[in-house]
Amino acid sequence: MQAGPAGVDVEFRRDAIEGTSRATVAFRLILAIPHLIALWALSYAAAAVAIVAWFAVLFTACVPDGLYNFIGWVVRYGARVWAYVWLMNDRWPSFSESPDDPVRVQLPGPERLNRAAVFFRVILAIPAAIVASLLSSGLAVAGILLWLVVLIRGRVPQPVFDATGSVVRYQTRFYGYLALLAARYPSGAYGDPGDPTEPAAAPADAAVPPLINRPAKRLVVVFIVLGVLGLIAQLAVTAAIGRKAVDRQAADNRLKGAYQSLQLSDATSCLAVSDQIGCATKAAQQNADLLRVFKADVDSIDFPGDVADDVHALKRSTDRFIADFATLSKATSLQDYANIATSTNISLDGKAFDDAVRQLSDNLENNGP
Repeated sequence: MQAGPAGVDVEFRRDAIEGTSRATVAFRLILAIPHLIALWALSYAAAAVAIVAWFAVLFTACVPDGLYNFIGWVVRYGARVWAYVWLMNDRWPSFSESPDDPVRVQLPGPERLNRAAVFFRVILAIPAAIVASLLSSGLAVAGILLWLVVLIRGRVPQPVFDATGSVVRYQTRFYGYLALLAARYPSGAYGDPGDPTEPAAAPADAAVPPLINRPAKRLVVVFIVLGVLGLIAQLAVTAAIGRKAVDRQAADNRLKGAYQSLQLSDATSCLAVSDQIGCATKAAQQNADLLRVFKADVDSIDFPGDVADDVHALKRSTDRFIADFATLSKATSLQDYANIATSTNISLDGKAFDDAVRQLSDNLENNGP
């Protein structure tokens, strides 16, 4: 009997793994999809109800019965779903409960709670959340190998059952504690004192019975190690994605800066001067030079590889636009200038240039084509 405040107790029927259907094991994840979707939706509902219960406890020091029963039902349902996913039994989860369920979750019922502990419940739950996350992540990483073992052997090895049960038990207790179903802090990552999981009898003078058998305990340690490695990998990937986003933003900023600084001259401004053709050809030469500077700026930008096609398209359209202005700069008369402008389709090339800049910028902002 554990001293202190009442907690969440989770029991698993060990005879549930005496025989396992390979057919249901082979398609376990697919079979579990409807319940995983339902559990996902119910979790949001339970979270909303838990927030209401949190405010209620601050005023009354107790979770109202209706709120407690709903949250407790979701937590019990979640334990059945995850036990099924992790091959602890072959019984498809149900929304209703029966005495012969292979997974039994016992809740202490509404009780008086410490308002201060409830007020800081989320903060207090952080260490347990880390442990629960590492255990579940490690189990997920090892899940494929365990699935193959069960599929080949046609049954769940006892150490796997015990270790997986410890993970599901701890998760259930964590959710129960976080959702104000119990005052006892989550425990039992290595099983509970007195669990009948050690094949050899405990020494008579042992102060505390063995928690779980040694192979299962080692497997739990493996889950934690895999969870830590998975967390490190996730942080590395997140950092890489963050760095990639920063690089994309920097490239986009430089592209926009180069484009906005590109002040091309308009030939219509030469209509008011006496030497119109001289003004127009000079403006065309200046525009060609400005576009060459723009292209050099683009060449100096380190663009991500997934927009390489857009970068090439921009460079091609820039080259065509430069060639148009270079040809115009060689016009000898206004009529020659007009003929060149018509034959080169400079207006269409200018639009294609603007569109290429806009397309490249959009793809940089939207993380790729």
